[in-house]
Amino acid sequence: MFAASTVISLSQRPFHSSLINWMAGSTLAIYLITESSGIRSELNPWLLSHVMDNPVVGYGIMVIVCVACLLIDKVRELLFNPIDRVLDFFKENS
Repeated sequence: MFAASTVISLSQRPFHSSLINWMAGSTLAIYLITESSGIRSELNPWLLSHVMDNPVVGYGIMVIVCVACLLIDKVRELLFNPIDRVLDFFKENS
């Protein structure tokens, strides 16, 4: 009951955050990087042992991994956006 009323009350009020939108743009990249076979086979056993030993440290490591993946994606955007613009220009003018 409480959860339903909270969802209904929060859905009535518009909320916009440029930081959340900026971070949400990289969620697919975070997923793809962390779920690739090379990363996953090394990271999961190591991370699982840290979460089991000390959950605060384990979850802190998860946040650090996500932030690192987010930064990798933002660097990728900076590198490839100019190339995409040039390709779009040629596509429009041909």
